[in-house]
Amino acid sequence: MEPDETVTVFTGKAELGQGILTALAQIAADELDVGFDNIRMVSADTSRGPDEQYTFGSQSVEQSGSAIRAASAQARGILLAAAARRFGARPDDLRTKAGIIASPDGKRATFWEVASADPDLLKGDITGAAAPKKPSDYSIVGKSINRIDLPGKLTGAPSYVQDMRLPGMVFARVVRPPRYGAKLVSLDEAAVRSLPGVVAVVRDGNFLAVAAKREEQAIVARNALASAAHWSGDAVTLPDIADLHGELKRFRAETIIVGATGQSEPVPGQVKRVSGEYTRSYVSHASIGPSCAVAWLKDGRMTVWSHTQGVFPLRGDLAKVLGMNNGEVDVIHTPGAGCYGHNGADDVALDAALVARAVAGAPVKLQWMRDEEFAWAPFGPGMAMRVEAALTSDGRIVDWSYDLWSNSHAMRPGQRESSRCLGFEHPRTFLSRSATEIATRYHSTNCRGRRSETISCSMHRSETDLSERWELMETFSRSNLLWTSSPTSLGSTRCRSASCISEIPGPRLCFKLLLTKRAGLLERRVMADVDAG
Repeated sequence: MEPDETVTVFTGKAELGQGILTALAQIAADELDVGFDNIRMVSADTSRGPDEQYTFGSQSVEQSGSAIRAASAQARGILLAAAARRFGARPDDLRTKAGIIASPDGKRATFWEVASADPDLLKGDITGAAAPKKPSDYSIVGKSINRIDLPGKLTGAPSYVQDMRLPGMVFARVVRPPRYGAKLVSLDEAAVRSLPGVVAVVRDGNFLAVAAKREEQAIVARNALASAAHWSGDAVTLPDIADLHGELKRFRAETIIVGATGQSEPVPGQVKRVSGEYTRSYVSHASIGPSCAVAWLKDGRMTVWSHTQGVFPLRGDLAKVLGMNNGEVDVIHTPGAGCYGHNGADDVALDAALVARAVAGAPVKLQWMRDEEFAWAPFGPGMAMRVEAALTSDGRIVDWSYDLWSNSHAMRPGQRESSRCLGFEHPRTFLSRSATEIATRYHSTNCRGRRSETISCSMHRSETDLSERWELMETFSRSNLLWTSSPTSLGSTRCRSASCISEIPGPRLCFKLLLTKRAGLLERRVMADVDAG
């Protein structure tokens, strides 16, 4: 509750152009009983907002909306209780409207007047005990409201991270290798350092960047630096797009059995089988504005403004790469000019942080060039799909299968043990990624699904030591579980229990008991995973 009679609401979700801040403000205003115009939304910010992980999958209203509704309902209840004590009345006898609390005898006070009497009134954890309003009582939710993020975008006001300007800001550009896998052999940087406006040439292993006083000076210096750099002939073999269907099947793969239940009766012999194969190529997100970030290392604290979709996971990756504690890094979401999926927002954030570390004390704005965006930003993964169905004479589906080969769709910060940011591959100040880690950029996943009552996922990894793990598992489980020795036959509908067995010598094994209904039989199976440690 702010002194100017506004309400500040903190969400961990990011405004990506989908209008989420407007929707969440509607929820807060309705549940609190204040006007929509009184709400001020603070988007994802590690320095003062909740950790709600990522903004993706159309989950923001479901997740953050539910949290804000619970917080607002509890805040309204606390304010009513405080007002009741102030008026000498019962909370149930009070009424609220537009941020004003009224008692039957005519006493009135605003939410802000009640809150100002006790600065700690609204501090505390949400219990979830406060009952939210019934949908029939909504007056703002469900109504058409003008989007709060659009006026600046429509009138040309500074709205994006690309528009940010801070006092003393310098502008930076990165020089990328000519191909994946190439290493920086030598660099003649003297001529670049003498160019107008150049304040720093940053080289850390294979990471190469330049900072200048003005943006156009940084672009000129970047081109000169690219000409002065000599790279090795090393290369990583890229997929043959002309044979994408075959290429995806040849990659090293993890197999995920999405569903393995089916009908109890065998498929009739006299059926018509229909099948088809489809591919989707790798697709660039092609954001309107190339990926951009602003970073500032000041007094030992790194602050990064980024159009990332996950400020807390990105903070963890940046801290890991920079050798800092999480508490020494803040990531503040600032919209970017275009989103459309996992673009280069996280990668450019690390680029900017690396340059900011080299020019400590000055804020650094680093923006990719258009050619860089198309060449180095994450792509929408390529896919190969095969679908097959069996039909009876009257057109009923009696059997169905679906196979998909695709790269991982989960490559954001925080979704792997090592950093997924592009700049992590280059600097010499960190341990290099293993060949296996780099290969995961072209890692294939084979998902199989069959007609089933319920679907969940189980997974095995096709690694050389898998047979040893299965042997240990068989020793453990033979006495009390029906055992199936083939890892590829694992399929699950429900995970009923999980336990970790630390007494077995060697790697720590975690077992999950899976109940699977297949062909009318209930089977119990076990699967294991080995701790990275």
